[in-house]
Amino acid sequence: MGDININFDVSDDSFDIPQDNLYLVAVEAFNYLEIQKSTVSIYFSDDDYVQNLNHQYRGLNEVTDVLSFSNDFEGQYYGDQLDLREGLIEEDFVIPENFQDYLGDIVISFPQACRQSIENHVDLVDELMKLVAHGILHLLGFDHENISEELEMNSISDTIISLVKNNA
Repeated sequence: MGDININFDVSDDSFDIPQDNLYLVAVEAFNYLEIQKSTVSIYFSDDDYVQNLNHQYRGLNEVTDVLSFSNDFEGQYYGDQLDLREGLIEEDFVIPENFQDYLGDIVISFPQACRQSIENHVDLVDELMKLVAHGILHLLGFDHENISEELEMNSISDTIISLVKNNA
């Protein structure tokens, strides 16, 4: 394993986050995709915060389970394109040298993950593992805009989680 750093933070200390399991998923994702050096931040928050981010950065005024903010790949924006560029200048953002290996940020709605675990009849830890793997794949440029991409992302996520569980 190379130099992989995963930073966890929560907006509410009552969120029971299984950091050890989620760390293993993140590291396995990087190993599986042969990435030797990277840093990612994973933030667990409430529905309101995630909904606000989803509205601001994707143009969707709704709660979602996971958002990824990649330093290398721009995500899809679904709102009015004029809203997206308002107040921005047309200069490229240069990532400082000491952040070259910083892949990006993942934000997970902990309440949404709890609801999905109940709806999907899976353990909350399994749901969170799936969301972390999914978020990392988005940071690396994977998407699910069509069925082929969705199948690929799901297959890779499932493989990563299986590898973690088989090594536990």
